[in-house]
Amino acid sequence: MFEHCRGLAIESVDGAVIEDITVDNLAMRDLTTSPLFIRLGRRMRAPEGTKVGAIRRVNISNVTVSQANAPYASIVAGLPEAPVEDVRISNLTVVHGGGGRAADLQRQIPEHADHYPEPSMFGVTPAYGLYVRHARNLSVHHADLRTAAREGRPPVVLHEVDGAGFEHVRFAHDAAAPTFVLQDVRGFAVHDAQGLRDIARASHGRASF
Repeated sequence: MFEHCRGLAIESVDGAVIEDITVDNLAMRDLTTSPLFIRLGRRMRAPEGTKVGAIRRVNISNVTVSQANAPYASIVAGLPEAPVEDVRISNLTVVHGGGGRAADLQRQIPEHADHYPEPSMFGVTPAYGLYVRHARNLSVHHADLRTAAREGRPPVVLHEVDGAGFEHVRFAHDAAAPTFVLQDVRGFAVHDAQGLRDIARASHGRASF
């Protein structure tokens, strides 16, 4: 059990290769930032000539979170030239604080490629539950996202993602907010999501549903 903590973070910003990671059976409560934070950046405090690192083949399962800090969703964020790859999230339950505004969806999220990695570097996330940018092959199944108070943001926002699948998910949201917001997403599929028909599409310039 993690209590009064900053959540689970997997980070590479100075050229490290992080791969073949399994996280299982984790409970967290009273979080101050994102429940899950996966960040591939380009700070490059490393010997000259070091290349940008990689984060790939990450399996996170059986995670329960309560009282997550409202401003920050779980975040998976790579770089345009170096996406985070092959992230699989399963059996996830998160109760967020709520209180986000619909206007937060319109924020332009900075890249901050060379910054120290922490969730607050992006400011308030446009989604309350899961924000993914610059990623390839994302899989989420048997997930439940909800809020303790009214929430104006959508549960999930994907931006520049190549391959994303959601299966057996329940994502609570305000009646005026969509479940998913997509921008420049290729290969998107949803199966057995509460309140949505099954979806399988090759690409989305920008879409919400």
